[in-house]
Amino acid sequence: MPFLLNTSAGTLIAGTDVNRATTGDSADNIDAALRRKANASSQAPAAGWDPATVPSALHMKDYADEPGYKQSSASVIDGAIVQDTLNTQRIFTLTDAFPWNGGVFEKLNVLADGGVQGGRARSMAYGDGFATIAGKKYLLLSSQNIKGSADGLTNNINNNTDRSKFDYVADVNGPKDSSGRISVYNLQGTPRPYSSTATHVSDSNLALGTLTNYSLDAEFALFNSGTPLIVQQKSTSGGGLQVPLKIFYEASPLQMYNTSYILQTHSDDDGQSWVSDQLISGMVKRENSRWYLLGPGRSIQIQKGAFAGRLVVPVYYQGGTSTEVIFSDDNGKTWSHGEPLPTSLASHESSVVELPDGSLQIYVRNTSSSGGKVLTSASGNGGASWRAVGSAFGDNSAGINSQISTVTLQAPVVSPTTGTAQPAFLMTTAMSSARTNGVANIGLVHEDGNYAGGAKKYRIEWIKQYQLTGANEKFAYSSMAQLNNGKVGILYEAAPTGSWSDGLQAMYYRELEISDLLN
Repeated sequence: MPFLLNTSAGTLIAGTDVNRATTGDSADNIDAALRRKANASSQAPAAGWDPATVPSALHMKDYADEPGYKQSSASVIDGAIVQDTLNTQRIFTLTDAFPWNGGVFEKLNVLADGGVQGGRARSMAYGDGFATIAGKKYLLLSSQNIKGSADGLTNNINNNTDRSKFDYVADVNGPKDSSGRISVYNLQGTPRPYSSTATHVSDSNLALGTLTNYSLDAEFALFNSGTPLIVQQKSTSGGGLQVPLKIFYEASPLQMYNTSYILQTHSDDDGQSWVSDQLISGMVKRENSRWYLLGPGRSIQIQKGAFAGRLVVPVYYQGGTSTEVIFSDDNGKTWSHGEPLPTSLASHESSVVELPDGSLQIYVRNTSSSGGKVLTSASGNGGASWRAVGSAFGDNSAGINSQISTVTLQAPVVSPTTGTAQPAFLMTTAMSSARTNGVANIGLVHEDGNYAGGAKKYRIEWIKQYQLTGANEKFAYSSMAQLNNGKVGILYEAAPTGSWSDGLQAMYYRELEISDLLN
């Protein structure tokens, strides 16, 4: 799952999941890799790239970096990237992070070669993994490691989902101790269970207990009395290293609630180094959802209008399935979620475009049997809520069930119908539910009157569809960025045929001239 950013300094940063076994999802030994290309617009597409690196903050090391499916591994996946270009120039990556054996879409007990053993779908528990004490969120931790057994295997399932078993909390978003680490406290009271119907569980019976000898560093590695805890990596070759023990790992004496988390990292040196920042899940994850996942790719910062400076990142969650955005108005320090798109259609990953007045248009992967190949909606309040959902292309077809990527173009494009230069953007996606036939759709933005209340209304004129792959070739996830020279860089997953047996093993990068897209 790729993400791509052209920084304010003209550096390209490309990122992707590192899948060491299958092309599937968590749970598996999955991390995030980044490559950097300074002065990108002055070099050929394949030239100038630094070697790929896996930043420590995005590297789960409980298992060695070797081939083979590892169901009990912790993982990070689904990276999104965005830069605060209007203020700090800080670059953020957000990734979905799972404790050991945690995941949503990968079936239980996949064999080392990717074959399915048992093949039962996962079922994630409700909740965000946090407790609210005196109005403040704390990360729940448990001194027990509760395991289940399935499909003839023993203790292969992470069952740390009984909230009443959690007896510690970590102040992950609070001030650090004198050593710069996160404080861990005993928890007074028994946490009540999450609910599928309640927006928030009542934690009125909980109180912060005494400070413990445990603490966490910025990457959530565990310390005891100031001493870092170490664990040997699990390895099929016997070559596992001694590594810091993160609370995400099966071997940790303090266990996390088994759900999806969102991990934020940042770079203040144009992507040369990355620092683990915070877990933002407690700020945004809906407690009555089972999972809450990022729409991977390049996210945006609003450049104009009343919400200029706002960082906007799309998410989707188990609640229908539903799509919304999370946003930050203080340079990534705190985050909030907006309201979901008002639709009964199953919406998933999405991509957001800023319109000329600073309002937003969202394009959404549709997994329903009707409603249009791609769904869309507009927001006039920075993503806090959305207008009626419609079909991006005006059809009522089944959704193509493929991720969407967008990028706003720097220069306007002349409309073939009006002869006027209009703001423009690109949308890439597969045009088949088989994830084949990758295309770039060129959309022009036209003013189209006003909504009730006076806000500007826009319509999209689709003028061209540029073929990225053959009609029967695989095309899956993609991400785009426009370089300083006007070319559009696209990073995408593809395979040479339409057969899943060929997999989506390769990530391709190419650069497109706007003139070629239009001809």
